[in-house]
Amino acid sequence: KDMTSQAVPVNLTTGRQACPRGSVLSLDPASASAPGVRAGACSRCGPGSYSLDALAGPGQKPGCFSCPAGGECAGGAEVSFREGNWTAINGSYTLLSCPPGYGMAQADVDGRVAQELQQCVPCAQGTECNTAAACRTCNPCQPGTYKGVAGTHGCRPCPAGSFGASAGATSANDCRLCPTNSGTRGRTGQVSAAACECNEGFYPVEDVGGGGVECVTCPRGAECAGLEIRTRDGLDATGEVEWSRRADGRWELRRCPRGFRLERAHHDEQGCVACGPGAFVLASDDPAAQCHRCPEGLRCLSGGPPPREVPVAGELQLARLEACADMESATALEAWVRGVVREVIGGGEAAVLVALPDDALATCQAVLSQRRAARPGVAAQVEMVAGNATYEELRGFVESPAFVEALAAALAARGEEGAAPTLELATAEEGAASQAAAPVGDFVASDGALRLVGCPAGYLLVNYSLEVQHCKRCEALTYSVSPLDGCTRGPGGEAVCGDRQCQS
Repeated sequence: KDMTSQAVPVNLTTGRQACPRGSVLSLDPASASAPGVRAGACSRCGPGSYSLDALAGPGQKPGCFSCPAGGECAGGAEVSFREGNWTAINGSYTLLSCPPGYGMAQADVDGRVAQELQQCVPCAQGTECNTAAACRTCNPCQPGTYKGVAGTHGCRPCPAGSFGASAGATSANDCRLCPTNSGTRGRTGQVSAAACECNEGFYPVEDVGGGGVECVTCPRGAECAGLEIRTRDGLDATGEVEWSRRADGRWELRRCPRGFRLERAHHDEQGCVACGPGAFVLASDDPAAQCHRCPEGLRCLSGGPPPREVPVAGELQLARLEACADMESATALEAWVRGVVREVIGGGEAAVLVALPDDALATCQAVLSQRRAARPGVAAQVEMVAGNATYEELRGFVESPAFVEALAAALAARGEEGAAPTLELATAEEGAASQAAAPVGDFVASDGALRLVGCPAGYLLVNYSLEVQHCKRCEALTYSVSPLDGCTRGPGGEAVCGDRQCQS
């Protein structure tokens, strides 16, 4: 049966809706019956294709467009899309952008835009697109992150204790671990070895490549923080502690405060060890020097050897001492005060004994929180000996205003402008009594210890041990020809004298 319709004139520049939506107009060039006149037919696009304009097509003539890879085409003009922002341009759908986590795939192997290849695809491993705006391209993971599998999720940060220096990492294994004994302090997503810091109890000694460090154990008697080191108990505040770097970058303890033994058996076992009450050490910068009990009848101030002069004694008071805020022990407070007083009376061979009450550190710290304190921050009993001055000379200086002025200046130089020092000396009678009771005898340093080698006439020398050394005075109606009467000789020819009686 003839189904041919009556010919309908169509102007191709204005009659784009000559066919129903979803169909295309096909013209037969061989059917020309007159100039500009062609026979044609409307054909509906089948499944897997679509048409939005009867006169549009993928080539130079009308035709159905293949369904984009990111859509589903039921035929005609019915097209649905799984993801993305699409728009119709010149009779076909064009993908403009994708949601976060996707990139646009729309080019064939030759790099040309292929309409049927358009779709949003999850970002591949090592890439992401997590911008707030619409995504078009998946970008490599930033340094410090990685992505192991394709998907719409973003790149994950490198775990704590590691760093990623390169972009586009595809595995957590691409994140390099920090050097041994170091980490990132819980921080993730780090981009270089510079983020690796030594763990607590370790310190850096050198670069091991890429900005990393080698971390070694902090010495037992020290506290390490980054490149800094300090002696435990705040002893550095005395100004008498010295650390230096060895050629291999490790710290070495060179000197301890007076009265502290320098322990340096090996790198990890370094520290300043207090000799304690009644003991002394001859040299605090010599690891071979040991602590010894103070010889009988003598007093060893500040853990140093017994002075030849009788000490000048008194009570030192400081209104406030800011330095105690960071101190952890009374030992540190004693050493700090001792260091200041020693500096004022001459340093060097000067010896100072500082005795504090049990609650001294707590009192000092409590006063700092009070605007007007009812008691001084520090109240210490001090005994002082100057290495180059007699008792009378030192007492004269300490009693003068010049001493308090010098002490205030030394404190101010340490940031202690509010210390307001005062010193109340023992009475002259007490000083005279101390002088009368002063020990006698000549001591020399030998093998890190003090040895009594001489006594005045009328005395016997007793030195059978380091702990028992004194000049024994001959009582009335007794005498000695020589202090060495009755002594024997040791292996080195030295006199070894036991306890004995003077001759009647």
